[in-house]
Amino acid sequence: MLTGRLTDSGLAGLVVALDPASMSIRLGRQVTTVEVLRHKPARRCVVRYDTADGPLIGKLRAGHRAASPYRLMERFRSAGFDDSAADGITVAAPVAAFDDLEMWVQRCAPGVPADRLLDLAHAATLVAAAAARAAFKIHTADVATRRHHYIDDELRILEAALGQAAVRRPALAERIDALLRRCRRRAADADDLLDRGGPRGVHRDFYADQLVLHGDRVTVIDFDLYCAADPALDHGNFIAHLTEHALRVHRDPLALAAAEQVCLETAIGLEGEQHRKAIEAYAELTLARHVALSTTVAGRSHTTSDLLALCEQRAATADR
Repeated sequence: MLTGRLTDSGLAGLVVALDPASMSIRLGRQVTTVEVLRHKPARRCVVRYDTADGPLIGKLRAGHRAASPYRLMERFRSAGFDDSAADGITVAAPVAAFDDLEMWVQRCAPGVPADRLLDLAHAATLVAAAAARAAFKIHTADVATRRHHYIDDELRILEAALGQAAVRRPALAERIDALLRRCRRRAADADDLLDRGGPRGVHRDFYADQLVLHGDRVTVIDFDLYCAADPALDHGNFIAHLTEHALRVHRDPLALAAAEQVCLETAIGLEGEQHRKAIEAYAELTLARHVALSTTVAGRSHTTSDLLALCEQRAATADR
């Protein structure tokens, strides 16, 4: 358990957020324990509060008004994502927003994070199908947002990430540059969004870590990047994360191939066949982004070469 011992000048509210007495007053309920779950200095922190009324999750983000994500969760709950949802697809209930702390608080979703289920027999395909259904519900909920993200934005982020990866891994720089050129060409398969119905609200950081499963209930968390974008982005992102997980954990990129196929076909069945090429394109772009992430995320550097080789192999197969 961590409390006030952790400080961060970039997160002005952190000292108060980690003080059980202060948060008991603010939340109107007795806080018994405080635990830091994740912390990126000067950027964000995720805190768990144990209370007599059940566990809560507090999220601090530097430079962000806490009321905005709080209201976003309220809009989703009003759009059919509350605890009474007949399809079992929900978002966590917001509890409080403290703009002076740059923090909002929500109920802790009951259940198991979906990423812990990916390596259990037969569970991965169930997770994949549930993910596709949850993404589609988000895309069709018509929850308003002022932010947007299109294929040019995706390429711009990818170009920066792969450019930095080439600097960090100079021995691979030529191959990384070739991968980036391939990604620019592949993006053309997702450049027809207006013909496929136009942008919709998307999660934009959609992978197994963002789902909590509890029986037939699926809770989607972390809508920090929610925006208007291509619905194919969420599905492609989820599929690529399955591939990366299979390679990193099992050393076999095909270990979750069945789950990937279930995710793709469930998504196509819901969104429409016209989205297939775009989903596959976004999956390829996301996998390329994982090449860059593997050079910065602790414990993943051993996957860089294998991820790059996999991207090259798939590109060669597609070009035949």
